[in-house]
Amino acid sequence: MSIYLIKRQREIMKSELKQAVAMAEAFARLLHPFAEVVIHDLKKDQIVAIYNPFSKRKVGDSSYFV
Repeated sequence: MSIYLIKRQREIMKSELKQAVAMAEAFARLLHPFAEVVIHDLKKDQIVAIYNPFSKRKVGDSSYFV
């Protein structure tokens, strides 16, 4: 795979992640304090973002989806 394609994939992922983060923040505000909102990177099997964290999980922790 060329470096251009790798860079392009990263750009696409960043834009998709920005959309997901915006939605997660909105859900977290709407449902606070009753819900924890988590964004997972399924390829890396880890948490990318977490809002209203009452489960003690944090960014970088395993998603446990494997």
